[in-house]
Amino acid sequence: MKITEIIKTKKNNILILFENNEKILLSDLIFVKYNNILKVGNILSKQILQTILNDNYLEYGKKKAFDLISRKYYSEKELTAKLSKEKIPDEIIQKILNRLKELGYVNDAKYLTIWANDKINTNLWGPMMLKMKLQQKTKDKELIEQIIKQVYANNRQHEIIERIIKKKKYKNLKVDKNKIMKYLYSKGFSYSEILNYFNEIENEI
Repeated sequence: MKITEIIKTKKNNILILFENNEKILLSDLIFVKYNNILKVGNILSKQILQTILNDNYLEYGKKKAFDLISRKYYSEKELTAKLSKEKIPDEIIQKILNRLKELGYVNDAKYLTIWANDKINTNLWGPMMLKMKLQQKTKDKELIEQIIKQVYANNRQHEIIERIIKKKKYKNLKVDKNKIMKYLYSKGFSYSEILNYFNEIENEI
């Protein structure tokens, strides 16, 4: 492909035009890197052009990723989805994620455990609800089970159920038992866990 024109845009990107009416937009950094071959009249092979484009995707993707994580923490799955919307190739996204994990900027185990604890405290979710929400943030099934086991340790489910019942201000636990059970199930607690809770407090009600 023969370069016919090189234009610097207002955003300091470089627009490269080719004789077949095709064009590519490069960052100034990538343009400088390949400045020796990116000249009007030069002919670029498909292989060279793809190498340049991949480097450009990588540079753009890294900038986009750092911009995103500077505002809030993202799981690997969430960050992948964000970068995919920018039409960055999957193999380039994986390179970016690998580097971010090496630097400690992406750490699903740490982030999702903190996130899970926070959501349980504020939303009073049961394990089934938490599992569903975690599946939106990671594809790692083993990690999800590990987090659920960790955050609900030390009989925490019963503690959360008590908080829910207290918050809803039910007047009579015996009379309202079926209503309470349905609501707790909607919050993500299994019927077996709910029944276990009521069996434990049976003498109190």
